[in-house]
Amino acid sequence: MFLGDELGARRVERETYVEGVARYERIAKLSSFQNGLERVRKGAGKFRLALMCAEKDCLECHRTILVCRHLRRDLNIAHIGEDGSLEPHRAAEARLMKEEKIPLGDLFMSEADLIERAYDQRGPKIAFRENEEEKRNAQQ
Repeated sequence: MFLGDELGARRVERETYVEGVARYERIAKLSSFQNGLERVRKGAGKFRLALMCAEKDCLECHRTILVCRHLRRDLNIAHIGEDGSLEPHRAAEARLMKEEKIPLGDLFMSEADLIERAYDQRGPKIAFRENEEEKRNAQQ
């Protein structure tokens, strides 16, 4: 089932871009995105689901950094590696924290806040960027 219109990172909604870069925090607020998340939650209650992507590393994919970020409290998520191994989402988050150089402990921030910070840092690094031709087409 195609859910790219709901959960995709290449959006038609102009308000989700800042200087041609998709902003995940803006996408997450869209009602269509929220509806897509709800469809996944309902489907996961009945079936085993796989959200497909082409990236070798789940930390380079919007499905992890955008979609799973908002499903992780509701669903048991595992990422399939290029070798077929499974990485629990919690382990992927630990890797994300390490790669983004987020400390495991902080006197002023909870672990949950630190994880959110790691997601916030990674999002702009992997976000869809419009090229000049796409920008021109969008303005017409």
